[in-house]
Amino acid sequence: MKYFLTLTLFSVLLQENVKAEISKPNKLKAEVISSSQVKLNWVGSMDDFCYQVRVKLKNETAWTEYIVAAPSINRRINNLIPGASYNWEVQCCGKSKKEVSGYIKGDDFIPFTNCNAPQEISMVRSGLDYLIVNWDENGSSKYEVKIKDAINSEIKIYFTQNSTIRIDNLLPYTEYEISISSFCKDTDLTGSVFSEAETFSTYSFLQNDFERVAISDNNSAWPAIGTKPKMFASARLINALGQIISDIKPASTNHEGIYFDLNVNTPSGIYVVQIPGAESKRCLLQ
Repeated sequence: MKYFLTLTLFSVLLQENVKAEISKPNKLKAEVISSSQVKLNWVGSMDDFCYQVRVKLKNETAWTEYIVAAPSINRRINNLIPGASYNWEVQCCGKSKKEVSGYIKGDDFIPFTNCNAPQEISMVRSGLDYLIVNWDENGSSKYEVKIKDAINSEIKIYFTQNSTIRIDNLLPYTEYEISISSFCKDTDLTGSVFSEAETFSTYSFLQNDFERVAISDNNSAWPAIGTKPKMFASARLINALGQIISDIKPASTNHEGIYFDLNVNTPSGIYVVQIPGAESKRCLLQ
């Protein structure tokens, strides 16, 4: 009989312990909104009654605690110190005080500094695989340049102390979104909020620094270089990758220049006409 009572008591204690264990939060994420505000997010379960969130400066020991009632799974924290590093943790809780999970730590976050984001971002020049952009100098120590391409949404980050930057190794004929953040001091761990994104393109049909040429079945001719035409046997047609597509023959000349016969099946795109003894001409074939 004594053995039976001991076993029953152990079972009751075991059931209480099992009841007190609930699932832990996961997928913790901190979204910095401004120099003094952050939004903390996490994922819980259907059985959660509430969440306990705590936040502290990285080098301090005292936590500031918040209670969030389920099913809400986020909390905005205000009155933060710009540029400071913070720790934060979340635990799930049930209706009973004993029903709590362990605390789960989120990645540290740093509010933006008080610097102003650059304005008036503009493109100086673009090439087949590069962009040169600049922006207004606002006295910041350095800048963080974020560039995102429209094809695969890949994001790249660059830092510079200048108010202009050349970004290489880009995709041709591609639109890119560029936004910039300012750092008040070199020692700041994070910069300002990012500027509103501006869209620029590597070589684009919208650019106007080349001749526009149309080919038809009746007359496939290309206006060439110079106002004083010279006689020559042929020229080269080179694509945007530097590949020679074909040798092209002069068809006729007039006071505006030299015209070439082109194959009507030549794909649309940007080409260079390379004429012996003359300056090459970049053209858009439509």
